[in-house]
Amino acid sequence: MIIEWVGCSGTGKSTLREAVYRHMHSSGIDAKKPLEVFLGGSIAKAISNERLQNIVLDFLVLPWSIFSFIKYRRFINFCRKILNDGHFSFSLRAKLLRSIIRKTGLHIFLNNFCNKKRPILIDEGTVHIAHLLFANGDNNNISPQNIKNFCELVPTPELIIHITTPESDALERTLNRQDKPIANTSPEAIKRFIKLGHDTFKLLHDLTPWENKTITLFNSNNSPKSNEEAALDITKQIMDHLSLSRR
Repeated sequence: MIIEWVGCSGTGKSTLREAVYRHMHSSGIDAKKPLEVFLGGSIAKAISNERLQNIVLDFLVLPWSIFSFIKYRRFINFCRKILNDGHFSFSLRAKLLRSIIRKTGLHIFLNNFCNKKRPILIDEGTVHIAHLLFANGDNNNISPQNIKNFCELVPTPELIIHITTPESDALERTLNRQDKPIANTSPEAIKRFIKLGHDTFKLLHDLTPWENKTITLFNSNNSPKSNEEAALDITKQIMDHLSLSRR
């Protein structure tokens, strides 16, 4: 079962995913991350650098990435149109398209060649492609119609964990990060990036296209729950979902 974590940068989804991963293993659930599926746990854990992880995944999913041009041709063409219309630089357009193809290729592999009962936790998979399309560069294509078209075409996982937070909290967390999510680290560029990402996922949430398979968590800086408590809540909901899907 593919479980994807989505949300604007700065929502805390990676931190929560790691906590949920630990809680699932402590509960006897053999959850995996994508690299662990390909390489096994010990080798995957040795690759701690996120950029290197993406390079390795690019190589490992290459055959299925090529196949994604056929299987998800309409979706890939939609993504290319958004990138072409969004006044992206050539280098950024190529980088984003490579990431989109890798994400769809990984989805094909996991969806067709993995145990359907084993939870696989993905940080920013196919649904998160919306963030790539509408929160980068000088893109002005974010609109309800484009988001609706995206929802109709994107290949989706069995379960989506949507982490949301106030825009101001997401901006504060992102500005405090050492590894900024975009190359241009000026406060103005980051503020615009966060706003577009926040608006993108608000539109996705308002459309509720996957309401029956989405778990939403509001992760504010003022939340009364700690990250560990929030992660325990999500873990319980995931395990309830797993139980229902196995009946």
